[in-house]
Amino acid sequence: MSDIMGSMVELYADGGVVSADTWKIGEDAYTPGTAGDALRRMDNPNAVGDPDHYSLRLYPGTCTASNANDQCGVHTNSSIQNHAFYLMAAGGTNRISGVAVTGIGGTDAAKVFYRALTVYMTASTNFAGARTATLSAATDLFGASSAQYNTVATGWCAVGVGTCPGGSTPTPTPTPTPSGNELLVNGGFETSASPWVGSGNGYFYTANGNAPHGGTGYVYFGVNNKATGQSYQTVAIPTTATGTLTFWLNVTSSETSTTKQYDKLFAEVRNTSGTLLATLATYSNLNKVASATTYSQKSLNLAAYKGQTVRVQFRSTMDTSVTTTFRVDDVSLK
Repeated sequence: MSDIMGSMVELYADGGVVSADTWKIGEDAYTPGTAGDALRRMDNPNAVGDPDHYSLRLYPGTCTASNANDQCGVHTNSSIQNHAFYLMAAGGTNRISGVAVTGIGGTDAAKVFYRALTVYMTASTNFAGARTATLSAATDLFGASSAQYNTVATGWCAVGVGTCPGGSTPTPTPTPTPSGNELLVNGGFETSASPWVGSGNGYFYTANGNAPHGGTGYVYFGVNNKATGQSYQTVAIPTTATGTLTFWLNVTSSETSTTKQYDKLFAEVRNTSGTLLATLATYSNLNKVASATTYSQKSLNLAAYKGQTVRVQFRSTMDTSVTTTFRVDDVSLK
């Protein structure tokens, strides 16, 4: 809820003028040297590696809350409600459910969430409870037959919480499985890292590592304090490609914070001169796992760059103390 209220305070301070930054959290303080970056994004949580649909939430099963797991992913999973609010306010379509939402504007959406927070929600309110609370607030403020009530209901449905008006429950669209021809060369980093181009004191390659996802080779980033590193491959993406980039990621860290991203790995698209075109996702010490051999597969969308030649790049930044290691293996683009 703090992200939602903060974005509306920012909107008020900006005179009610909506900009791309309205829907970014911490954009002025989070990696200030990287244009367009943010801690969280309400409009596109997936761009920074956060879930934008209930089916993608962290810790979907039984979870014992602790500082080590961010109280079962409370900050990361908040992006689902953030995105629901964005859809209610600005309108749009959720990429997973395909449900389109007609926006009611930030003012009415904020009124609904403020009343829900101050009148109906408690410390134990979950996603279903938040939906019920906001629908009750919309009824109080605008009536159960109002456009505002309908948008609130549809917004929650779009992110996979509850049914849409009329009783339908859309089936989430599965993440597409890459098909067609492989576009990257040596995505498994076997024998050598070539033709990937790596540099920086925070970039490393091993042909016979102790913690690969597959084979024996992989690249890894971080390790040293105040280190930066990058690895990229230039690739032509044909118009017939799916544009789906997948890779396996492992994060281990000595950082103990469950709320602050100190060390980061960015998945980026750059032009052939190295100019940043987009940050597809950001991972950090908050994504750490207990074992160096525990990987998770990530899937990112490069469809916007079909018909272009670009650099697919991984880039890391480390803070001044306590280290994190990011291991990347089995990268694929089809």
